[in-house]
Amino acid sequence: MVAAGGIADGRGLVAALALGAIGAWCGTAFLATSECFWDFVDFGMLNKPTIEAYYRKLIESDEEAEQITRIYSGKTTRSFKNKLSEAWDKSGLKTLPMPLQSMLVSDLLQGMMEKGEAEYYPMFAGQITGLIKEIRSAQEVMDDIIGGAVKIMQKQFPSEVTIKA
Repeated sequence: MVAAGGIADGRGLVAALALGAIGAWCGTAFLATSECFWDFVDFGMLNKPTIEAYYRKLIESDEEAEQITRIYSGKTTRSFKNKLSEAWDKSGLKTLPMPLQSMLVSDLLQGMMEKGEAEYYPMFAGQITGLIKEIRSAQEVMDDIIGGAVKIMQKQFPSEVTIKA
């Protein structure tokens, strides 16, 4: 079993392992890395101003800034609240099943990105955003998660935990 959801530091990893997981799936922690969006720009899915807005949102938001919604794909996702999700919720419209919903909104989202309207673009993120204070490298995030977990386990079980290179 791999644990997922709310894991962004050593404490979260140790908690997952203590509950029987053999690993952890960390999503939002890696959204806040300098490497995250390279391919999205290359494929025209995101532009640099949208990525910069995404990074600001990740750094400035807390765990209350997200919502669970279906408006982007028809499947449930967790993303930051924005002008599009607010308008959709107020409209009372129901979402279409996947993939029809994403087909419905894809041109709108592309247009909003091209126009520089980042407040309409889906910015997916989990509830750990309150732990994000800066954009770091993926290596720094890994070192922090693994190093934090090792410190906790060495303190709790000093004779049991060894580090192998």
